[in-house]
Amino acid sequence: MGNREDLLAGALECLKTKGWARTTVRDIAAAAGVNHAAIGYHFGSREALLIEASIARRPRARSAPPSPPVPGRASSTRRSGAR
Repeated sequence: MGNREDLLAGALECLKTKGWARTTVRDIAAAAGVNHAAIGYHFGSREALLIEASIARRPRARSAPPSPPVPGRASSTRRSGAR
């Protein structure tokens, strides 16, 4: 993995064990096995890294299948009235 991916994995691990408030830049860097300056280089701030790590761990939503047409209602592809 590259530093960016290592930092995301390290941040997730720290979030799980320490929570948002107690996770430090040095904790994340140690968990990722990189220099703490890499956080600023790749993410700009601890907060930006933790936000991205939090978003990355969420399961992706599956798209729902289209709804069946409602009887008696015009399809959204039809236009009413001719021009």
